[in-house]
Amino acid sequence: LDTDGEARDSLPDVGADEYVYQSSIIDLAVEAVEVPVMPLLAGSSYQILTTICNVGQQSVSNAEAILLYNEVPTDSQSISLGVGVQFELIWNWSAPLTDLSYGLLRVQLNALSDSVPANNSLSTSLVVAGAPLANSVVVGGTGAADFTSLTELSEHLKWRGVGTSLSVLL
Repeated sequence: LDTDGEARDSLPDVGADEYVYQSSIIDLAVEAVEVPVMPLLAGSSYQILTTICNVGQQSVSNAEAILLYNEVPTDSQSISLGVGVQFELIWNWSAPLTDLSYGLLRVQLNALSDSVPANNSLSTSLVVAGAPLANSVVVGGTGAADFTSLTELSEHLKWRGVGTSLSVLL
């Protein structure tokens, strides 16, 4: 018997495990997801570059590539790749309207009979920031505060910056 309890073949495989050799493997891989700047300006459009490669042993036709933002699909494209071909796929993506948010962009590949699903997805973290702070802001208190704490205000200052003079009311 081999290491996982299967009977050894009459001509055993090298090593301690018998396996079934797959002569033709389909395997697409997402190798990179790149955003052009950080933070991304809320409401602006960007080109997101992804690198996809056919690392299998068969050409692949009509595989689906999906772009997701915070696990919600935002776009999809059909791709076909020959064996060993690397392809740069460009997505036109608009950052959501927000004051400040942290998110995840993920590319997911769906190819029929892909034998290695572990490399079919890749993600990158991003920050989407609104317009720079200006005029005055209120921190804490029981009224209509702009920020609940100085920590929250400091995050906004870090990513959004200051457009004009800024008064902070505590």
